[in-house]
Amino acid sequence: MFEQLSYDLKGAVKGAKAFVNTGFLKGSSPAGGLGVAKALGRYGTSLAGLLEGTTARFPSRLALVDDDGELTYQELTNYSRLTAHTLASHGITSDSRVGIMARNGRGFLFPLAAKGYLGYTVFLLNVGASKHQIAEIVKEHKLDVIFYDSEFDDRFPEDLTDFGATLIHADAAEGHRTDIDYPTIEDFWANPGPHN
Repeated sequence: MFEQLSYDLKGAVKGAKAFVNTGFLKGSSPAGGLGVAKALGRYGTSLAGLLEGTTARFPSRLALVDDDGELTYQELTNYSRLTAHTLASHGITSDSRVGIMARNGRGFLFPLAAKGYLGYTVFLLNVGASKHQIAEIVKEHKLDVIFYDSEFDDRFPEDLTDFGATLIHADAAEGHRTDIDYPTIEDFWANPGPHN
């Protein structure tokens, strides 16, 4: 038994040394390193886990630059958490299906990162899809929520709600349609659901 314990201890020391030598914790405080370990332990290597871990180390570093401006890691993580919380308040769970049809930017990243918190299945919709194709995808895959950029307004048939899908403008650019009842992501955040 003593031999096994000694062997295990030597292995643990070697493993810890190898981990430190990778540079994974370089430039980080012990608290930041602990934050990374906690994030990866809780969320794995999902986008949520990676964001949480990086935020623990470098919260004020620039994480995203898009048409709407800049976000630090802390801001990106906060908005992703808020998206997950609001989705959960609307009954979205690990059994749900969420579509995303958005260009690179925050409107794409918020729901994608929120998946790491809630565990739902993500469907990345083709930005070249027609109205008919989108309707078929929503119907066949039973999508619960779709985040999409307003530039694709003309691709979404207004009867998608007949299939039970909630549509949300992930990015509502200037001139987006206001004659349809699809909230912006900011409106969505401001109106949590009954499961809150």
